[in-house]
Amino acid sequence: MTGLVVAITIGAVFFVPVVDVIDGSTGEVQVENETVTTNASFSETYELSGDNLTAGSETIEVDSGGSWTTLSAGTDYALNEAEGTIQFSDTTDVSAGDEIRASFSYQATSGIVTSIADLLPVFLGLLLLVPMANKIQDEM
Repeated sequence: MTGLVVAITIGAVFFVPVVDVIDGSTGEVQVENETVTTNASFSETYELSGDNLTAGSETIEVDSGGSWTTLSAGTDYALNEAEGTIQFSDTTDVSAGDEIRASFSYQATSGIVTSIADLLPVFLGLLLLVPMANKIQDEM
């Protein structure tokens, strides 16, 4: 029984901070008015600050001489939600050299955070099972 208590204590001390970090690094993140470019080009693909964008969450705007005009997806720009990239089209609303900003939300997960989260149950299981196995072995 002592081994089980020790395993649970170790699990709580070492894994609770890790879980807190993972919780803080995952979930939906909202980005407001991120500057995409201050000099729009139709031959460039621009990277946004996140990938795995939430479908339909984006608002892309161009500076129209002091006021912001909302652009239309598929007409004024092409958005790759999975990659978090955007490419602009030469339309009446977008001209070369324009300043463009974006607001959007995305799922904040990364490879290392996801890997750690996937392995936590394995580590916790080992912490619980190893002392139990030792106790059973000692009784044999």
